[in-house]
Amino acid sequence: MKKLLFLLFPIFSYGQATITAIVTSGNFTTGQSVSFTQTKTVGRLYIVVVGISNGGGTPATVALTGTSETWTELGTAGGALNTTVQARVQAFRFNCTSTLINNVTSFTFTGSLDGDWFIVYEITNVLTTGTNGADAIVQVVASNNNSDTNPTITMASLSGRASVIAVFTNDLNPFNGTVESGWTEDEDDGFATPNRGGYAMSRQNTSDNTPSVTVASSSWAGFAIELRASFRRIIITN
Repeated sequence: MKKLLFLLFPIFSYGQATITAIVTSGNFTTGQSVSFTQTKTVGRLYIVVVGISNGGGTPATVALTGTSETWTELGTAGGALNTTVQARVQAFRFNCTSTLINNVTSFTFTGSLDGDWFIVYEITNVLTTGTNGADAIVQVVASNNNSDTNPTITMASLSGRASVIAVFTNDLNPFNGTVESGWTEDEDDGFATPNRGGYAMSRQNTSDNTPSVTVASSSWAGFAIELRASFRRIIITN
């Protein structure tokens, strides 16, 4: 009698960083102190994107503070969008190592125009090693002082099952973007006197390294962030 030998082949499946927009807010005034109250959960990475504008000089940068929170700047993009307005988008990360119940995070729009905005992302299944979650960030690519239709940021090739956040600012009111297929629109704001807009979108499990948003011709700047998953391994046999 012949014996049949069945072999079990392991198939390795890796997770992906999951992006959730948990707070979006806009239309803040010059010099206004802003805060948001949010429970921050251990093992999760938090990213805050802030949009700032100024009618004259370069917009002042902001700094985030909160009890038991350390916020590290990830990247910034911006410049003179036209002859009447300059704008900037900044991003910050915080790796939560101990759950903070209803913690308050604060910052101030100093020396800016009315209409500033921000968005808060909570990232799960993300690598949390490195200083303040530094290893979670694969790349941050900025594009400044552009003037054309359909803002596009060209990143290096993405790493496996990538998760990406892309943010933009322009000189339209509102930004008035149409999200690229497969992406999620998280923010589309606009403010007047002078006109400037803000836009944010995200995508998970993607190889698209040229995030783009459809919009009329404008002066714009922006950047994209690639996140690294925690590579939680699932083993399936067949």
